[in-house]
Amino acid sequence: MTPEDREEIGTIVQQAISANNHVIFDALRASEEHVDNRFDGIERRIDGIERRLDHISERVDSFGQILLTMDARLAALTRANEHVQKDHGGILETQAAQQRAIDTLAARVARLEAQKQ
Repeated sequence: MTPEDREEIGTIVQQAISANNHVIFDALRASEEHVDNRFDGIERRIDGIERRLDHISERVDSFGQILLTMDARLAALTRANEHVQKDHGGILETQAAQQRAIDTLAARVARLEAQKQ
């Protein structure tokens, strides 16, 4: 083998390696671009999820405030209801006492009228 043959073989091998390197680099660039696109897509989805969770968190906070407000109002209504029931019980006792007094008076009037005759 002559030095020219070796040089030509070296040139051919260098060209093959260079072409192979270009193919490998192109494949790496395409893979990198694909991975970047996937990560961009994942980041967009995570951003969307974060926004939804923020909205849910705001709603939960609002709902929690509503529940606290309702609880406070229900406590006030319960106290008011207890007062009404107590007053109602008092009214019923007064009415029963009045009815007994009326019955007593009616019986007395009936006795007095019977004595008059």
